[in-house]
Amino acid sequence: MAPTPKLSPAAMLASAREIYRSYSSIHTDGQQPIGVAMNQNTCRGQLIFSERPILLPHECFISAEEIEIEASPLPEQESC
Repeated sequence: MAPTPKLSPAAMLASAREIYRSYSSIHTDGQQPIGVAMNQNTCRGQLIFSERPILLPHECFISAEEIEIEASPLPEQESC
């Protein structure tokens, strides 16, 4: 079976934004995540609250700072 292709950085960022914003809109008084760990194959994400996330080989970390930047284009070399 062929490996699943990795998703584009733009798709990963869009999914991370959706996950982060959904959580933040509901949990306004709680601890805010520092970012989202995204699975590069499925585009599923997990909110990260610890300062030193441990990622699996097929995951990438997208920080809250990156997520909160609205319309800035992604650099060409950036990849999860």
